Amino acid sequence: MKRRFGFILLCGFMALECAAFPAFGRESSVMDVLKAGMAAAETAAEASSEEETLPGEEEETEAPVYDQVDYDLTKFSETMVYGLLYDMAAAPDKYEGTVVKMKGIIEKRDSSEGDGKSFYCVAYDETNCCSIGLELMLFEGSKQPKANREMTAVGVFETFRDGGSNYCKLEKALVQ
Repeated sequence: MKRRFGFILLCGFMALECAAFPAFGRESSVMDVLKAGMAAAETAAEASSEEETLPGEEEETEAPVYDQVDYDLTKFSETMVYGLLYDMAAAPDKYEGTVVKMKGIIEKRDSSEGDGKSFYCVAYDETNCCSIGLELMLFEGSKQPKANREMTAVGVFETFRDGGSNYCKLEKALVQ
């Protein structure tokens, strides 16, 4: 019951923030927003399953162009962004392979190898007491972002396991 309440609460926030979905006006129902989000996730999942790299194929060397963003968190309030990122961490399967764009503080931290090359885009809630973020797996060849500045990151949402725990990241991330 607790999880369902959180989901309903998140849907309520989405209904209030539905101006971020250009297809909907302020009068959109929660169901309209949910249907649009699920359709975008299904489309992204189908596209990602069709574009697998076969052995022997060359990896792409040009920076990705993200013409279509499935979840543009830059259009939401701080509270909504925090809630969506929390939902991504709690139920990552429904976001896997989707393109996510977010604004946050870029933080540089030591990686598990101690080389200091891990970057994160961190968002704070409205009161600045809580934070949540995504690790940025920068596109190879891109410049390293400057730490401790607010920037926008966009990339493909993926998860990985390390030491028995699940983590979320933006793969092939670009920072602006």
